[in-house]
Amino acid sequence: MIKMCLARLIQWINGRLPTNADNWFTMPKSIIRVKRENCDVIGMIRITEKIHYQYQGKWQNVKSIYQKIKKSSDVKGIIGSAFVKLREDRP
Repeated sequence: MIKMCLARLIQWINGRLPTNADNWFTMPKSIIRVKRENCDVIGMIRITEKIHYQYQGKWQNVKSIYQKIKKSSDVKGIIGSAFVKLREDRP
């Protein structure tokens, strides 16, 4: 699945594939693969307690991060934004 998504992303980057990138939920494994291709990633994070991201030096789930970030009132539908770190391997 990740290989197929990465192939389609590369086609889109090279202008060979039109796409609607408005609703893209990110998953850590996919982001890591895209970053290995030297591309930056902007995406939405699905609310789940199973996946943890490092935010402010601590590994935490999305609900916990949402409680700590500054809320965005500028754009409808955007809760807020945060820079997080991913772990490539589970400890």
